[in-house]
Amino acid sequence: MSNRNFVSESTIPQIIKNLNSMDIFNKKYIESEIISNETFKLFLEKYKNNISFYAKKLVKNSRSRLEYSINKKCYIYLENKNWFLSALIAELFRDPFLSKNFNDISFNKLQEKIFYSLKNNKIKLVIGWGQAKRSCGNLKTNGYGVDFSEFYSLSVLQIIIESIKLISNKKVNVVVLTGGDRFSSALFVNQKENNKYDNQRKIIADMLSIDGISKIILMPYGENNVPLDDLNLFINNIPEIDVMDNIKTILLNIDWINILSNSISPHNICIPDGIRYLLNNGWSINDIILMSITSILDESNSEFWIKRVGNKVIFNEVVDFFYLVSIFSTKIYLSIHLMNKIEKVMSRTNLSDAIRLTVHTKKDRNDIPSIYLLGRDGGNRLSQHTCAVFYDKKLHFLTKLEMLLLNKEFKEVYVHDSLFKEGFKSDQPFIYVDKESESYLEDISKYRFFY
Repeated sequence: MSNRNFVSESTIPQIIKNLNSMDIFNKKYIESEIISNETFKLFLEKYKNNISFYAKKLVKNSRSRLEYSINKKCYIYLENKNWFLSALIAELFRDPFLSKNFNDISFNKLQEKIFYSLKNNKIKLVIGWGQAKRSCGNLKTNGYGVDFSEFYSLSVLQIIIESIKLISNKKVNVVVLTGGDRFSSALFVNQKENNKYDNQRKIIADMLSIDGISKIILMPYGENNVPLDDLNLFINNIPEIDVMDNIKTILLNIDWINILSNSISPHNICIPDGIRYLLNNGWSINDIILMSITSILDESNSEFWIKRVGNKVIFNEVVDFFYLVSIFSTKIYLSIHLMNKIEKVMSRTNLSDAIRLTVHTKKDRNDIPSIYLLGRDGGNRLSQHTCAVFYDKKLHFLTKLEMLLLNKEFKEVYVHDSLFKEGFKSDQPFIYVDKESESYLEDISKYRFFY
């Protein structure tokens, strides 16, 4: 398992360990504004021009790199037009601002995959990416819906589309395999909210398409189709060290709101009476989630929460429930990830000839470019675990916990629901903006994706 990163990285466990007080969670942002339809349409026009600009820049740099003899040695048959175009497209992914594994990609393998894809009338790429956002008791986000983090991530994929289209002069699609169904038995994803989230991403993807033809297509990954007996056998053989290495991350990925709001018994573990007691005595579901997560991540926080609960037995009962569920979920998540591979989905959905991309570097698959969906500064973060924040003339993708530590005053910026279409409405701000940033839309519309 050391060859795989399974989930988006997070600083939350380390931050919780270093917190001096739980009082930080009492801070609220009270100022907000709504972007008018007309203002947003002007912004979108400039923003899409910026996507086209960086696509051209990516292609220009790819051509320049391919002129170097050291890079030419990575490719074959460059005297042939289609093999040359395949090399040029592959070279896009040598860009260190686009690919996390640019130094390790096997470009000759990638060139060959692209060459056979070029024989078709259209070029397809495929990437597996994400369930709906997680709030984790507001440690990560406000709720399930999209914000500018998704907008930015989809923009990166659209830049890839436009770059390949410029080189190949063919229709290009990126198929995003959404993961809500795949891990539902481990993460207990709220399917209704997940479908709404995917619909929101589809609306944004259509909005970002330059020509309305070459665009991002969202497709459900599909339910886990591994036979139950095989899955159980695999689960029972997951090493304890792998479970312990990943349990904190899975704790932060489980849809606890769905479990507690809908009285789900995860892995046949009944919700304890202690949770019902707290809910009947003024506690919110988010309060219970926050207490449990912060206590599991750092045991020293327990004293604060035991005093607030007023009953150590109830506290232990609730936290033990979260911990036990997380252990089972970690085993199932790792098993599904390793057994229900994306190649199986590609073969049954006419994607077997698609060029594969990934959001997490796979050290045992050097033919697959790993993409910075939130830019190079975003590292291994993914949009479903972050909020979009603009301050100091720069975009940042942070958890709400990280925002609190900045000790800055942000205003919540929303887009008008009618700007998109029915069903778009998100439960969180489109972006958080430093109160001192007056020209943030203009700055974002010409934002530097690369270089």
